Amino acid sequence: RRTIMTHQWVKLWISLLYGLSAAYSDSGNKIYVMICSVCSTWGNYHYKTYDGDFFQLPYTCNYVLTSLCKSRSGYEEFNIQLQREEVDGQATIKKISLKLDGTFFNIFMERTNSYVKITAKLGLVIMWNKYDGLSVELDSKFQNQTCGLCGDFNGVQLYDEFIVNGKQNQNRS
Repeated sequence: RRTIMTHQWVKLWISLLYGLSAAYSDSGNKIYVMICSVCSTWGNYHYKTYDGDFFQLPYTCNYVLTSLCKSRSGYEEFNIQLQREEVDGQATIKKISLKLDGTFFNIFMERTNSYVKITAKLGLVIMWNKYDGLSVELDSKFQNQTCGLCGDFNGVQLYDEFIVNGKQNQNRS
């Protein structure tokens, strides 16, 4: 029984990490359903899009990590930008810019010794480990409306945001 519970928790955490739509127990029963998707960046310039595509972009420019680009009426605009820098040969996050436009929002901020978490009621959660890792979790209502390094959140891993002149971007991992 303990092994089954351990397997269920492992599957739950894997689904959270990779933004899968569901995790299943060994008996085939659904144990967790996600209504969001997660984009993340960590370590040596690694990125994972909302759709599960992985790539590496080893530059320290200021980038749009994710933004609402094709707003359906009623949804608020957001824009999250990121700039990295190298400190003692390690890629770190130098600056994070968050812009929320539109109406008034309820934003909750949680700060611990190991991370900062910002939750906006519009369907956005940002977690930063205060060093090299950042994740953005979006509600499914934003599908097919985002742009930036996190991708377009359309469910297709390889899409045109990583195609340049008909060829796949060479910095993909």
